[in-house]
Amino acid sequence: MSQITICHPIHRWAVGGTERQLAAILRHLPADRFRHIVLTRDGGIAPPLPPSVQSIDMARPESDPRFADALTEVLIAHRVDILHLRGLSMLLDGLLAADRAGDIAVVLGFHGFETAEDDLPALRKPALGRAALRCDARWAVSKSAARSIERSLRLPMGCFIAKPNGVDVQHFAPTEDRAVIRARLGLPRGARVILCVGNFKPVKGQDVLLDAAAMLPTGVKENAIFVFIGRDDLNSELQRRAAVSQSGCAIRFITDCDEPLPWYQAADLFVLPSRWEGLSNALLEAMACELPVIGTQIGGNIDAIEHDRSGLLVLPDDAGALSDAMTSLLTNPSKAGAIGPAARVRVKECFEQQTAIARYAAGYDSLTRKLRARRAADTPTMNMSNDSAFAASEAHP
Repeated sequence: MSQITICHPIHRWAVGGTERQLAAILRHLPADRFRHIVLTRDGGIAPPLPPSVQSIDMARPESDPRFADALTEVLIAHRVDILHLRGLSMLLDGLLAADRAGDIAVVLGFHGFETAEDDLPALRKPALGRAALRCDARWAVSKSAARSIERSLRLPMGCFIAKPNGVDVQHFAPTEDRAVIRARLGLPRGARVILCVGNFKPVKGQDVLLDAAAMLPTGVKENAIFVFIGRDDLNSELQRRAAVSQSGCAIRFITDCDEPLPWYQAADLFVLPSRWEGLSNALLEAMACELPVIGTQIGGNIDAIEHDRSGLLVLPDDAGALSDAMTSLLTNPSKAGAIGPAARVRVKECFEQQTAIARYAAGYDSLTRKLRARRAADTPTMNMSNDSAFAASEAHP
């Protein structure tokens, strides 16, 4: 099979799970089989990528009605085979551009909602649902995420296929130099480090973890250090909340961290208090490092954590339950010591990066075979080729 050209439009390069998983795909899919074009609407700083990956900054804000036209030009100029859309915000424009450019396979990827509740406008759901069904493939980062978007758009169950995120278990692994790493990070001897990694925004639930920290028993608080790592999208709101909470715990906020690995290796416990998750990369990375983990009972957390075996699950927005779960692991070394290794085994069995990359390669190969057979037979396309007027009206009402 000749080389497959895939176009990946994203809003911007940022420190986030979607962008990190995309970068892994770009690095690890065989360059002799796959050619990649990354389109950004608002630039950002790209991570190190293979020289064969072409990056194009379109400088087009989200509200720009000419985005579909610009995307069409790129698809034609680069003879794109597959357009891989991540999220619903570019779905209608992407389908319109693919239709205008010719017979191109369209993949819709779903990574999660931006709020705890289904945040899609009710009036847009019918159009988005019809558009999703016109895509050649629909992939979600977890089974739970797949079922959530199907319910939201009232799509048939099984319409989205789960293609879980993957973790490099050679890179994210426990270390024998833990004491050295803790000293390098300025962590005092005897401290119990509770780590939370995720960009600071309401859906991630860091405020609930701060409340839970204040509820810890006094004996647990004395040696506890809470470390929050992530981009600050809340304009220091969490820092102000922590300052007035009088929780009795030491709390650190790190808003500029390119490599969280040392923190995973140094911590005693990882907590993901999210109100919603598609599938958290940070959770999988922590589990790969043999950290005992606590996650909320939502989304992809349910798929990743086997409760009471490879981690603990608590209800979202329940600071009391979260505090109890932290206490149970911080005061029971044998239980925590059993969960950590089981968490790494879970990741190696279900979320290993090579397996995830192979799933994407197989998906792209399958789409390309169907696309090329379709082109050879000169049959109608499976996307929006017969409904350009619909696409245009839905994209820009």
